[in-house]
Amino acid sequence: MNEGRGVHRSAPIRAAATVSVPARAAVSVFDMNTFAPGRAGGGNLGIALSIYTKVVVRRRQPDEIRTRDQSETQALFDHCVSVWTSKIGETGPFDLRLLESPLQHIGLASSSAFQAAVYVGLNWLDGLPLSESELLALLHSSYKEVVAGRTVDGFTTGLSGYLNLYGGFAALDTDLRPLRHLHLPPWKYVVAVPRKWATGSFGDEEAKLLMSEGKRLDDRDREDKRRLINDTLLPALDRRDLRKFGQGVHAIQQLGNKRCEILLHGERMDRALVELWNSGIECVFLSALGPAIVLLSESPIDRVAPLLDELRLDVMYAGTVDSTGVVITGGPDADAPIS
Repeated sequence: MNEGRGVHRSAPIRAAATVSVPARAAVSVFDMNTFAPGRAGGGNLGIALSIYTKVVVRRRQPDEIRTRDQSETQALFDHCVSVWTSKIGETGPFDLRLLESPLQHIGLASSSAFQAAVYVGLNWLDGLPLSESELLALLHSSYKEVVAGRTVDGFTTGLSGYLNLYGGFAALDTDLRPLRHLHLPPWKYVVAVPRKWATGSFGDEEAKLLMSEGKRLDDRDREDKRRLINDTLLPALDRRDLRKFGQGVHAIQQLGNKRCEILLHGERMDRALVELWNSGIECVFLSALGPAIVLLSESPIDRVAPLLDELRLDVMYAGTVDSTGVVITGGPDADAPIS
């Protein structure tokens, strides 16, 4: 973690912290049979992008009027504070200000990024009682999503939290154990979504699909996925060979639950992924369930702008991959320790 960089568990108690974490783009779950809503796992690999969730978490005076709203982030913040209080004890009250957030429900793990940022902020305010591994375990075990204003158990492979903290590329096994973590060259990315996409349009449909057909297909294809990961994807990343990595990613998009995720969006999504790959971009994939399509290249990607328009895809973000991870600074109204 970074205030600059580096964590010391005997840090002072603070009044406020500003926390920024990068978004996560995910290639494919290894095996849908090894996790479920409320049970972290499944295995996953992906890359951190320079799309940030940035929050201010601060200690509020007991008689101070609370800043709050009815948003999804408020519900998640209240959940995180409740979990933190159960784990550490009553050290609040706390307040939140959301400074930046990516588009929600497009496959960039905005819910995880928010919860990771809040837990990091609470840990910083309380003098770092938890180590980084303990923070990740807390995020995995308490991960939630918001449906109709209520927090519910969500799907998490643990990859998003790991990339929120450390950036770069990571692969986590089905038991949440890191298989590989690498800092990456400044590869370029574009995130595009289908024009007139409907945010949050899946919900129960997504869960039913992944827990039925996704499990069945992963039961059939998980060994092929594992071979691709071990024999192609990880060695390519070790060499920083983006084109070879992209070939493996293209192959894994045809297997198991990933086919379910792509086809849930219909033939238009399938065609878009194939045509973008055929255009010569080194790496193209649907991030998690999407509908965000991620394009990675060693050179600027503006050459495919006409094709994106032809495929009726709108560019939402563009930049370089993030190899820094979480950044912590003093809050805007409390740069110094309070004790």
